[in-house]
Amino acid sequence: MTSPNSAWERAVSRVVREETVFIWVVSIWLFTIFYFDPRILALLSAKAGILGKLSVIAFVLCLNYLWFLTIYFVVVIFVSNWLRRREPADTPLPSLKEFPAVAVLYPTRNDFREDAAENLLRMDYLDYKMFVLDDSTLGEYQKRIDAWAARHEGRVAVIRRTLHQGYKAGNVNHGLRLIKNKYPYFAICDNDGFFPPNFIRDLLPYFEADPALAFVQTAQHGNPDQPEYFAQAMGVNVAIHFRHYVRARQSYGFVMFYGHGALMKTSVWEQAGGFPEIVTEDLSYSALIRTMGYHGRYTEK
Repeated sequence: MTSPNSAWERAVSRVVREETVFIWVVSIWLFTIFYFDPRILALLSAKAGILGKLSVIAFVLCLNYLWFLTIYFVVVIFVSNWLRRREPADTPLPSLKEFPAVAVLYPTRNDFREDAAENLLRMDYLDYKMFVLDDSTLGEYQKRIDAWAARHEGRVAVIRRTLHQGYKAGNVNHGLRLIKNKYPYFAICDNDGFFPPNFIRDLLPYFEADPALAFVQTAQHGNPDQPEYFAQAMGVNVAIHFRHYVRARQSYGFVMFYGHGALMKTSVWEQAGGFPEIVTEDLSYSALIRTMGYHGRYTEK
């Protein structure tokens, strides 16, 4: 970070230090509680009755919770924009010296999308292979996947399992256990996700620069061609989340793996015993590898 040029910048620099961001959130929150709660609780009276008093107390508790969330995200957005102005999004990295094999995993269950799968075959990287981890229970999807894979023989392999246990994590763990010795790195893409051609080539240098790095999480963007209104609205929220919230946590907080859109180190996955086979395998894995001395990184590439 460059040196501040004014008293204002020096003050803000002190505010956004890693160890003080959360203290500021809690301090502002406590101020709002001590300022507003007594005024609201003044509505309590002997005539209110039990139900009325409980309603006021419940309202105050809910309001305090909403205050905390609001203050937290406002502070995070402030920090994110400060960092965006003061620091480059990423430190320049050297060119790749080695080109390790990479497995690109496409887990699916009755939701195969050929356009997304085709996109994963357009990587600007020689030593990679795509694996369709097919957990489909419907024969029509299995036939579609087999027919598509046959058209790309040698570049695509289909992996299936007999017991569909452990949700998405169980599917990914099963596939990785079969190929882990051949691929030092792997990437996970959702069934409707798209990777840019330079995805692998741009992310691998991060691992060479940081031996304790377990994964590199990329920014996610909504698909503007989604036909459903809900999907379009979620796309806007996803963009805001990554642009402001995750960007700040790269420097001041905990970077988590979001379940897709990431390049990951196979050896760390193996040391961790695989992904925890629960619904929130991404967050659980992120916390687990942190206790092992590893961490993740976020990039906007």
